[in-house]
Amino acid sequence: MDEALLAALTAETGLTFLFIGNGGFGGGPVADVYACGTALLIETSDPDTGVKALLVRADSAERAAAVRDALAAALGTVWTERALRAQVEASLPEGADPGLVALVMAVGGAEPEPGTAALLRRARRGLGREVREAARNAAAVAAELAHDPMVVTGPPEADLEEVLRPAEPVDGEEGWVTLRPGVQGRAVPRPVTWLRAPEDDGFVHGFTVDHDWLISVVGRLGEEWFEEIWTTPDGRTALHEVNHPELSCHHLAVHGADAATVARLLTEAGANPLDAPPRELPRTAA
Repeated sequence: MDEALLAALTAETGLTFLFIGNGGFGGGPVADVYACGTALLIETSDPDTGVKALLVRADSAERAAAVRDALAAALGTVWTERALRAQVEASLPEGADPGLVALVMAVGGAEPEPGTAALLRRARRGLGREVREAARNAAAVAAELAHDPMVVTGPPEADLEEVLRPAEPVDGEEGWVTLRPGVQGRAVPRPVTWLRAPEDDGFVHGFTVDHDWLISVVGRLGEEWFEEIWTTPDGRTALHEVNHPELSCHHLAVHGADAATVARLLTEAGANPLDAPPRELPRTAA
């Protein structure tokens, strides 16, 4: 989504969609959400495969179709469920993942067409281990997309957990503290413990779910600087997952009241503690 696409959509349909925040569906895919009344545009990405989709949800099939058609005209090429199904069928078993994920994202949380449902059943039952695993991944994504997205807006500073508030108020939508150097006024105003994350992509999600942590800032995929922030239920300790092309891998940073305890738990779970911030961190400066 960009300003030109939004403007084209307004010109064609008379509907003005505004960005309301980012979030997700409870696990797996993440999303940027735009709204016009009860109608939603959901630009969603699957972190595991990198597949993106643009979902349209509205209070009537006619309005959804009008928005879809306007988007198709502006974008030029739109992959429909039927077209993607034909592509996946031709490429199995190669390209099953992300092909199967792309297919269920094209369904967008609705009931799949009979041909799609049959293809997914066939992939789950007997096309080789890799295809079966890809089919399981696709089924998990499809289950998430059936829900409405949970949106995290850029909240007023008063609504932020205390551990995420900068030392002084800052202007702009993003009022929370960040580990990225060079962002004026938003540096974490307390000691930070750094760790190197395991290679397992689901490590942070699994850790936070196991400990009933809450996601406070959803990282935006595709941007150079990725930072996702979780907080303890009491809002007194924060865990940041950060990545950037200059960093050798994903890193974790903990600060707040129980930072030492959380760092120990992360280490026991498989993260590697560091004596200092990653040496490449200054090269990620904004």
